[in-house]
Amino acid sequence: EAVQARMKGWGTISEAAARKLVERGLIRDRDGYTWCTDPRLRLASNMRLTEKMVEAYLRAITAPTLLVVGDNSYFPQYQQHQDRQQHVQQLEVRHFPGGHHLHMEDAAAEIAPLATQFLLNGRTGP
Repeated sequence: EAVQARMKGWGTISEAAARKLVERGLIRDRDGYTWCTDPRLRLASNMRLTEKMVEAYLRAITAPTLLVVGDNSYFPQYQQHQDRQQHVQQLEVRHFPGGHHLHMEDAAAEIAPLATQFLLNGRTGP
């Protein structure tokens, strides 16, 4: 039941990925099972930044940065998301098929070695 409920949540997710989330997100209590995730993860942040402040934070990132984006996630559809990328100095963007949980889906086999290479070398290419 929990897996099916998770699959009906926000965004699309496979049964296998939903099962992984449920296995780490449920705890047994005296009444059966309950979600143990932090409810604050679903709330909007109380911190409000102007766009200029966001841009300043992004410009302050000096480390090589890898952004893995699911083509079916909510980010690519927002122009603001694309505009913000220009402010990160050493940003490498890689797109994969999938949604928010693409790292738990079919793309995981490509993302894991890519992330490992990036962490070792500060870039994904030669």
